[in-house]
Amino acid sequence: MKIILSMHHAYNITGFYDAVPKTDDLKLQMLYGQQGKEKNEAFWLAKHKEIIDNYKPDIIWQDFNLHIISQPILLQFLAYYYNKAEEWNKPVVATFKDGLNTKCAVLDYERGGPADITENYWLTDDAISSSSWSYTEGLGYYSKKQIFHGFLDRISKNGNLLLNISPKADGTIPEEQKDILLSFGTWLKKYGEAVYATRAWEKYGEGPTKMGGAHGVMGAPAEGTAEDVRYTRSKDYSTLYAILLGWEKDEKEVILKSLSSERINCGNLKSVELINGEAGKYLPLTFKQDSHGLKINLPEKTFEELAYVIKLNFDGEIPPLDNYADLNCIPHYHIVPGDNTGSLVLGSDLTLTDKRKNSNNQWKLESIGNGIYKITNRENVTNLLAYNSSSKELVISKSNEKENQFWEINDVHNGLYKISNKQFPDIILSINTTPADGGKAVVINSGYNYTFGWKFMEVCEMKQEAFKPHTIPGIIEAEDFDIGCPGDSYFDRGAENSGGLYRYNEGVDIEKCSAGGYNVGWTFTGEWMAYTVSVNKTATYQVTLYVASTSDNSKLHLECDGENKTGIITLPNTAGFQTWEIVKKEVKLDKGEHILRVVVDGDGLNLDKMIFEEMK
Repeated sequence: MKIILSMHHAYNITGFYDAVPKTDDLKLQMLYGQQGKEKNEAFWLAKHKEIIDNYKPDIIWQDFNLHIISQPILLQFLAYYYNKAEEWNKPVVATFKDGLNTKCAVLDYERGGPADITENYWLTDDAISSSSWSYTEGLGYYSKKQIFHGFLDRISKNGNLLLNISPKADGTIPEEQKDILLSFGTWLKKYGEAVYATRAWEKYGEGPTKMGGAHGVMGAPAEGTAEDVRYTRSKDYSTLYAILLGWEKDEKEVILKSLSSERINCGNLKSVELINGEAGKYLPLTFKQDSHGLKINLPEKTFEELAYVIKLNFDGEIPPLDNYADLNCIPHYHIVPGDNTGSLVLGSDLTLTDKRKNSNNQWKLESIGNGIYKITNRENVTNLLAYNSSSKELVISKSNEKENQFWEINDVHNGLYKISNKQFPDIILSINTTPADGGKAVVINSGYNYTFGWKFMEVCEMKQEAFKPHTIPGIIEAEDFDIGCPGDSYFDRGAENSGGLYRYNEGVDIEKCSAGGYNVGWTFTGEWMAYTVSVNKTATYQVTLYVASTSDNSKLHLECDGENKTGIITLPNTAGFQTWEIVKKEVKLDKGEHILRVVVDGDGLNLDKMIFEEMK
């Protein structure tokens, strides 16, 4: 049995009890983090040493806010824990959401995960319930396939799942939860070889269902389709498992597109088998590889499972996969450095700029084949990115069909691409500093074992306009923000709708609201939504905000045509994301059409609606 200790104690000294009045009671000062920074941190460290000594935990899991604890204290904690592990002669894991890094601990995603494979192992903590971490009456649950397909997606990306269940107060586990857990166990008993002791392959999977996103962005697991595949491999690299998230009744063939002849040489693939409904029972399958993928003939479907496993056995190691990018050449792109959200893009003068709408700072790709592209400026279509071997510089040159103007673009995971010159393969595109406005794109020699990743983000061509007509006075539902491009109609840290409801293809996170309809949730500082409104008359209006939060630090403000109309509004801690309270504020608005923005100034608020009424 593994012992996991869940620690939330950083909150004691980082503001969780900000709303508590000052006290002279020494014990309450310890509880509320009112001893002063030095004593607070010493208390935090002492707690951790106590649990390490008393319980010898295999994993110490940490919640948010480690970043406010002094680095020397964090390092003392890690040193104490890891040195004790040496004494115990057992491996241990410390996790973090902030404050540490992947060189010393394991990154934890809460209710989420990355969009692609990461180099380092990571952990996600998710709940069996879609609505709560603990048992409540009327508790909602994810479907079996949602949870299980989310699990398979995570392990295919180098991750692990810490699944939270919700017993009742008497310790009993509700039948619905037992059913989900037993379905996990039943599947793993039959197909566990595709999970236990496996590793992520070079590609996590394929298919239309996408899961995961930016760290800190929470979202529901998704149920896959018959077009979705997730991959794992054996530790000795001799076996590849293709896990099908669905199998239609009349489906006679599956094509593993990632194993096309253009990407991998399957000459040493000696057999393909279906794990046929029980552990160790294999059904041989015929197969053929071509430029479209590895085509595998399926038998008549005779059983139902949460997922289906095809085992590919190689004579020796699985051949390396050519991870060249297969990018759509129809749209125009912003070329974005590293993990930047898209606020900075590569400009035509080869500097980084925030002027995203300027067509000089947008690019077009022309495929030469097999991941080789010409990169052409949108405004000046004869201008291409090129490498000048004489000056050893990145330059813009006129099109001449020479290979120094051709670039190989390779997928390096997590939405990032390596851009290297076709004529000089060791020359890769990078920048001369950390991403910042005015930074310059340069070329470097990859012989130094350094790879810089870029994103290709499609240029949004949509016009901003009202999703629904909004009149003031009147009611504006939070989820009815304008139609349009990110950066015009809304800004959200993640590209996906974490709630997965109502407006599926936009980045604002929307969920069911306990008061009816929908609400916006999973909010972070700096995010905003815009609403085109028609104000009937120049007047002072009272706006009533329907909000919910579990934080004392959730804040927002309202802007009209870029002007802050309310100042920062601190919202109440309602003790639940579906426990609604109202906040009222006066705003003066002029008659006519305007763009109203709701701007998040403090994480963790849910917004249901706004009601505008004229003040009398």
